Amino acid sequence: MAGRPGLDPTEEGKSYSALFVLMVAVLLVSAVWSIWDDNISRRPWKQYQVQWDHLAYDKYMKDAADEQKRLEADPEYQKVSKELAEARTELDSGATAAKLAALRAQLTDLNNTADDKDQLVRFTKSYLTERWYDYNHAVQEKEDPVPYKKEIDQLNAELARENIVSDKAKANLQAVKDQIEALNSKVDSLTDQMKKLTAKRDDSVEKADLWMIPVKFRHTVLLRYPKIPKIEQTAIDDFDRNAFDEAIARVDRCQSCHMGADKKGFENAPEPFRTHSNFAQIILKHPPEKLGCTPCHDGQGPAVSSVRAAHGDDPDWDSPMLRGDKMQSRCIKCHIDVGSLRDADGKPIAANWVDGERMFQQMGCAGCHLVAGYEDLPKIGPYLKLAAAKLDPSWTVRWITNPDDFRPFTRMPDFMFSRDQATALAAFILDSSSKNSKDWLAAHPELPTLQADVENPAFVEEGKGLFESVGCKACHAIEAGQHATPVGVIAGFGPGQTFTAKDFAPNLDKIAEKTSAAWVYAWLKNPRDFSPHTAMPSLRLSDHEAEALTAFLMTHGKKSEIDGIETALKNPEQIKKGEALVRKYGCFGCHEIEGMDKESRTGVELTIFGSKHLDELFFGNQTQIPETWDQWTFHKLQSPRIYATKDVEQLMPNFHFDNADIKNLIVFLAGMTQGRVQERYRMPGSEHQTQIVAGRRMVNYYNCVGCHIVEDRGGYIRRFYPGDEINFAPPILNGEGFKVQPEWLFAFLQGPTSIRPWLKIRMPTFHFNNGEDDSIVNYFTALSDVNVLYMFIDTNLIAPAELAAGAKLMTKDYFNCFSCHQQGDKKPEGPPSGWSPDLALAYQRLNPEWILKWIANPSALQPGTKMPSYYPGGPDDILGGNQDKQIHALLDYIFWFGTHPGETIPGQVATAPVKGEVSKK
Repeated sequence: MAGRPGLDPTEEGKSYSALFVLMVAVLLVSAVWSIWDDNISRRPWKQYQVQWDHLAYDKYMKDAADEQKRLEADPEYQKVSKELAEARTELDSGATAAKLAALRAQLTDLNNTADDKDQLVRFTKSYLTERWYDYNHAVQEKEDPVPYKKEIDQLNAELARENIVSDKAKANLQAVKDQIEALNSKVDSLTDQMKKLTAKRDDSVEKADLWMIPVKFRHTVLLRYPKIPKIEQTAIDDFDRNAFDEAIARVDRCQSCHMGADKKGFENAPEPFRTHSNFAQIILKHPPEKLGCTPCHDGQGPAVSSVRAAHGDDPDWDSPMLRGDKMQSRCIKCHIDVGSLRDADGKPIAANWVDGERMFQQMGCAGCHLVAGYEDLPKIGPYLKLAAAKLDPSWTVRWITNPDDFRPFTRMPDFMFSRDQATALAAFILDSSSKNSKDWLAAHPELPTLQADVENPAFVEEGKGLFESVGCKACHAIEAGQHATPVGVIAGFGPGQTFTAKDFAPNLDKIAEKTSAAWVYAWLKNPRDFSPHTAMPSLRLSDHEAEALTAFLMTHGKKSEIDGIETALKNPEQIKKGEALVRKYGCFGCHEIEGMDKESRTGVELTIFGSKHLDELFFGNQTQIPETWDQWTFHKLQSPRIYATKDVEQLMPNFHFDNADIKNLIVFLAGMTQGRVQERYRMPGSEHQTQIVAGRRMVNYYNCVGCHIVEDRGGYIRRFYPGDEINFAPPILNGEGFKVQPEWLFAFLQGPTSIRPWLKIRMPTFHFNNGEDDSIVNYFTALSDVNVLYMFIDTNLIAPAELAAGAKLMTKDYFNCFSCHQQGDKKPEGPPSGWSPDLALAYQRLNPEWILKWIANPSALQPGTKMPSYYPGGPDDILGGNQDKQIHALLDYIFWFGTHPGETIPGQVATAPVKGEVSKK
């Protein structure tokens, strides 16, 4: 056949099949790749959900199998199963089955009859409605309504007859139903019992069916398929702010992968299917369906294209997912009192944040760095406005040069000053304080006998005994390498152990190198007279005791003068240079220095440090350090001047932090972020929470935990008491707010009085102002969650019968209370290690509600107490053996004899007691 004109004949013979096949193959591959990329490679959450479906199904079916195995060994299940099988057999065979079949057949006929009769009733009612319409229309049109009225009467009569027939049919129907129900009642009852017994198993099966959908034929499962994947999304309304400061929603899709986070039972499952830790405190109180995940974890909530994107591990994402202990940094965004957050076992949920905050406070970081909420923290360094009256010039220069040489665990950081810089600083500090120091020394002349007494071995030995007994060791160590109260991580802390935490108070090993005996004596007598804001309390030492303690301390260390130091320190150029260095390095951040009261902080503000972008962090020439916020902060705290360059000077001193302390500080600083969570999402603050936060800061500043265990922390001095002498140690203050009366605690803090006169250790006088007293009292009552309305018992109105019963219970024939408790000046029997406070003081000291609980179960309030428990099991011959009446009688008698010393129980019967009230939430 002829080809087309102008076309090369050979073209007609060419085949393009291979090209078409290739193009089809490319198109097919492209289509497959597009589907794969869109549904799988860029949707990893779908794969996770399918994996979760199988994991959850296997878990729940295993739970069901385990429960079935338990049921089969349960006698009650076996009994009900047997009875149910017998009842069903009886129901399905014999006369009962025949009767049931006949009743069911009869039921069908009766049901049809009842429906027919009811249908006639409804038809008649319909006719009545129609005739009433005709009747009303005739009346309105002024026509004759009588014919319609007759029909209405006829229909009413017919309806009455039909209702009788219908009701009878329904009664017959119900009678048959009742008979059928009676025959089925045993099976129904046993079935209900079986459902209760198998509820847990059936619930597991239902959960398994939820994730792997069953395809059934009748009651047989033919196959199962995974639940169709879908995005699990939570929208948190008005949680974020946009660039125009408008409230916008935050979207979380984290549970599209983390399917098991809000489900118990998957604690050992692999990620991302594991149950969230601290389930009861975190998930149940922070439901993800309302609050999402990113408010605590950060990350890129809406992202689902990859794990990396969802976790915010992209360099351009400002808030990558928080991992490990760093998640604790977000608690402060919604909770005022982070320190009181506890898990189900009572352990702190945010322990690293709490330790980091305490480290921030006790290391004086706020002296250089402004942080909102921490602006008014007291200075932690010694008072230097009287430095010349205290410090040895040569020691001062050596100390400033390198504090760690003198005290390896001092809180004073190393500024890496040269000897010349240290001399200049010492020159200014001593010169600026010289006038005030002269006046102070003139007002505190040295005792004429002090030098001789200091060199007296008997005084030294007596002073050693005082140092070890009155409480000095709670704050101060006295030998090199020893520690008293630590600041920082204290894992494995014990007597004499070397570790890297800081000392709360100075180690006094070389105190004689630093100062004079005259100053030590004056300081011991009245610390606040020298330093108006010192945390050092007064131990109310007598002159003789202060001399003895001074003598002991002055055996530790020896002065060593630097040649020519006196001349160098008086050089005006050095003094001027020293003043400039003080201003440059911000020594006034920790110390009160003459002429520096109005100086501002020298460090950068840290209020939103946790939100700083990498662009705002200067890495200097340290290219080996990964450029992340965590790494920058870690190395800055580890080696503060690591980022200094030839052109960029850095002034921060080296605190020689332990890595664990750095970790805690990082967690704390990471919580200092921009933005404020709206009130609707915050934990509602309470007065108690505010009081706890304020009081806890005071406890940290004054080191109450050096002697006492408070909030299950501290009591460091207790390690110096052998087990059989632990009763001589300061008391544990857990629950103190519920135990004592606030008025008594307030007065006690202002002027401590002896509660256990046989103890050698002393509660010191801290010279609190009224605001500080209130803060500590409120702190303890808030910790115990106690609202004190009033507290009073009119002991004159207590019935004599109750007093007599209480007195009898306390005698040797019963509880023998005074075998342990002191009575005025009369000491108890036995060794002092078993003695207890004078009960005559209880009426003004102890909360009556606490006494009731204490008598009922002492160990519940103070585990390990030596106080015996007499209840349950009180005597039967007093107050009819009624435990509550006996405990109240003991309370009444304790309060009565405290207010009526030396009196006998009155003979007349008075009215019922009037008691105060303590409200405990």
